[in-house]
Amino acid sequence: MGFANFQPGFLITVNHTNFDALNEWCDVHYSEHGWGVFVTGINDVENKDPNYWFYGVNNEYVSVGSSKYNLADGDTVNWVYGTSYHPS
Repeated sequence: MGFANFQPGFLITVNHTNFDALNEWCDVHYSEHGWGVFVTGINDVENKDPNYWFYGVNNEYVSVGSSKYNLADGDTVNWVYGTSYHPS
């Protein structure tokens, strides 16, 4: 299982999405769809069945695409590579 961690104290401005934050700090590969973006790789770790990138906010799985999830003050985001979302 892999993780993509942001540095402590990372600040974003109003109306930034989870995808905006990820793209700010990591090398992100993705495909665009009508429902948002699908992250296919982070920092050279590419999706390979059965493992994919999942994300959570405040240690809770989020079922909306990262480009559609607006971050709020104090949110903690983590990306997990595996067969499902299980934060450590």
